[in-house]
Amino acid sequence: MSLEDRINPWLKTPFDEETRKKVKALYRYPNELEDAFYKDLEFGTGGMRGVMGVGTNRVNKYTLGKSTQGLSIHLKKCNPKETVKTVIAYDSRHQSKQLAKVVGVSEDYVGQYFKMLTGINPQDYIEYQRMEKAVVLLRTTKKSIQDVGKNIGYKDTAYFCRRFKMMFGITARKMRNRELMINS
Repeated sequence: MSLEDRINPWLKTPFDEETRKKVKALYRYPNELEDAFYKDLEFGTGGMRGVMGVGTNRVNKYTLGKSTQGLSIHLKKCNPKETVKTVIAYDSRHQSKQLAKVVGVSEDYVGQYFKMLTGINPQDYIEYQRMEKAVVLLRTTKKSIQDVGKNIGYKDTAYFCRRFKMMFGITARKMRNRELMINS
């Protein structure tokens, strides 16, 4: 499928007018346009993460809705005699609550159902997943602690370091140094 084939549907209904205008505006920035549409946003271990904006490779109500619908269809196919429910977790990031509502869940239900299934609230689970990624980055890359924190979504390095120590009982620096001593 060509890039134009991926972009063209976003210029028509059912995409809303604001979305169509944003896509048209991206034509002034060919590199950004290509990055927004060259692939589909992927579902990873921490859920659907990425840059927010228009396009198939961005977090938006259309990509999340498509994924939610696809998951629901798959679960229904695998469990034809069961009532299928899909849960979309959200956190405090920009528009997370609104996007969860768009794909069909209430905020109270999400948290309660997620906690019932996992024993942990969605925000704590998301933070744990982010911190696990930080551990991997500390152990496998030479990125600065500030860059590791930014890579997993913390703008404030001091706050990242406090949360890391609170979760693992060791500072990020000591975690990295411990890994360096093991590999020496």
